[in-house]
Amino acid sequence: MSPDAVLIDFGGVLTTSVFVAFEDFCRREGLPAGRVVELLRDDRGARELLVTVEKGEMAISEFERELAPRIAAGVAADGLVDRLFASLRPEPRLVEMVAALRGVEVRTVLVSNSLGPEPYRIVDLQALFETRVISAEEGVRKPSRRIYEIALERAGVGPDGAVFVDDLVQNVEAARRLGIESIHHVDAAETVARLERIFDIELEEPCGARRS
Repeated sequence: MSPDAVLIDFGGVLTTSVFVAFEDFCRREGLPAGRVVELLRDDRGARELLVTVEKGEMAISEFERELAPRIAAGVAADGLVDRLFASLRPEPRLVEMVAALRGVEVRTVLVSNSLGPEPYRIVDLQALFETRVISAEEGVRKPSRRIYEIALERAGVGPDGAVFVDDLVQNVEAARRLGIESIHHVDAAETVARLERIFDIELEEPCGARRS
């Protein structure tokens, strides 16, 4: 039998790549290529700031003030998060897929580590999702076990009744440890094809699906 729920990430799955958006930010700000990614990967203080803000324990404005000088001298703090995500765009095939799944009564759950409300405004989350699990609202972030448990509880299913989709390997591996079938999203067409097979549906144009 097909699963009853899909748990899906936002940035980098329902949207274009977050890492590409970071590179676009670096070009616009005159920074070396890879500066933001390297900072968040290699600077312990920057990583701690990210964890804190994603758990809702720090205001976005404070996060921006703390992160800006770590990126580079002269980087403006005001509006930093908006500038980091300025080139992010919806990924049409994944947006259509989630809408189609909800249309055939699959329970759709957003599971997202949050950097404030602004990035979400490019997608109609209310139309796409039956429920949402946002890290800053729950006080817990991926890849913590608890955030997946909350998502399953909201969907009303066990681990074997859901599929999880995320673009970060560590988040996918954490979901798999709970027994949730998980897709590491790399390419929109491949992810859509896998979801079609798992849920036994065929995505139709312009937006819809039929079950086999």
